Amino acid sequence: MSQAYPLDSDVIRMVAERARCYSIPRSLTLCRENEPFDKVVFVSEGIFRLSRVMNGEDHTIAFGVEGDPFISLATYLYDKPSLFSYNPVTDGEIISVPNEDFKRLVERTELVMWFNKVLQRQIHALENRWVWLGQQDTCSRYLNLMRLRPQLMAQVPLKYIASYLGVTQSSLSRIRAQVAGKKHEPVI
Repeated sequence: MSQAYPLDSDVIRMVAERARCYSIPRSLTLCRENEPFDKVVFVSEGIFRLSRVMNGEDHTIAFGVEGDPFISLATYLYDKPSLFSYNPVTDGEIISVPNEDFKRLVERTELVMWFNKVLQRQIHALENRWVWLGQQDTCSRYLNLMRLRPQLMAQVPLKYIASYLGVTQSSLSRIRAQVAGKKHEPVI
């Protein structure tokens, strides 16, 4: 947690006292779109996927890896159903804190500063993704993802990578072949 904002050890202890650890098999649905999700979770192991069904198609919005938090702001702020699904792509482990416990800590401690910083970073990441999708060609998006999140490339099914990049699976296969072919061209 202290990566986003340095927290006092007492605050971390208070969060830990309210937290529970869970092993999450990849077959389990952690958070379903259109259902309330009353927890704040932190990925301690594995890869998770944030998604939403739009126009009948499942769209990958983001990936969560070790250290990343997830919260349904619709549930947390308004007691409404989650706008997104959040599910493991690999077997994983999470640390979970009930929303009500987390809210009390945010109100009474410097956790509010951490929460603010995390939300700012997540909003910035989503802004970058939308600009990235609109301004870079598909091959550049793929190469950037390989550079920024290499662990995803080996463990995440291609259909989720393609969805995240905004391309079809067959287009992604062509891009991967093109990139692989360039690696083997001799340098003259």
